[in-house]
Amino acid sequence: MIAGDYALQQPDDHFEELWALPGERFETGNTREGGGSSEVVKLGLEEPVAGLAPGTYFIKKQTRFHYRSRILPWRRYPLVRREELAIRRFARLDIGVPEVVYFSVTDNGDRAILITRELPGYRDLSDSLALVGDDQSSRNRILALVADGLLRMHRARYAHGALYPKHIFLHEAGSMALIDLEKVRRRLTRSLAAVADLSRLLRHGDCFTEADVQQLLQVYARELPTVLHLLQRYLQRRGEALLAAQVATARQVGGDY
Repeated sequence: MIAGDYALQQPDDHFEELWALPGERFETGNTREGGGSSEVVKLGLEEPVAGLAPGTYFIKKQTRFHYRSRILPWRRYPLVRREELAIRRFARLDIGVPEVVYFSVTDNGDRAILITRELPGYRDLSDSLALVGDDQSSRNRILALVADGLLRMHRARYAHGALYPKHIFLHEAGSMALIDLEKVRRRLTRSLAAVADLSRLLRHGDCFTEADVQQLLQVYARELPTVLHLLQRYLQRRGEALLAAQVATARQVGGDY
C-alpha cells in the first residue's frame, strides 16, 4: 500500500479523542529525561470512531519527544514529524510505506499523534523468508524486492537509520514496504546511506543464509558498485570479519577487484 499526498491535519476537535483511545501496546515505550515519552498501540475498530473508519491502525503518541533540525538547530520538533515527512517523501519515490490517516501536533509542539493503517497481507522479512523455507528461488524473489526498495531509498541518499528485518515488510503479491521511519536522514552520498543501512541489516540478519547475503549484495555490486568497497572497510574496522569476507566474495563475483 502506497501513501499518497493525503491531508495531514484532521479537525482539532478529534485530537483529544484520538489521544485517549485505548489499544494494545505494540512495542515497549521509550522515555527521555525531562518526561518525554513515546508509545505505539495497535487498535482495531469495528465501527467509526473520531473520524477513523473501521479497520486496524497503529497509533504513535509522543509527549515532549523532540529532535533538533540540522538546518535550524535551535528549533525543536516532535520526532514523529520526521517520520511523517519520510513517509511522504518515500511515497513520492515509489517506496512502499504505511498509509497515514491522521497526523497532528498540539500548538505548543509538546504532543503529537501519527496514525497509520495496518499493512494488510504483509509479513516482515524474517517471517517471509521462513515461510518459503529452503526454496532459494523464492528467497531470491523476496530479496530482489527488498533490494529494489532499498536501492530507491539509497539512490535518493536517504538512510533508514534503524534497518532491521522487522522493519521490512513483504506482500506475496510482490510488493515491499518500510516501516518505523522516524530515524530517516539524508546522507551526503548514496554510498554512505547504503553502508549505514546494509551494515546494520547484515549484522542483525539472523534470517539470512550466506546465499541470501550474496543475492542482496550482488544487486548492489551491479547497481551501486562503490558501496561494497566502503561496506567491506567499515565492517573490517568494526571487527566483523565474517561479514567483511562475505562482502569481499560479492565484490569478487561482481568483478570489483
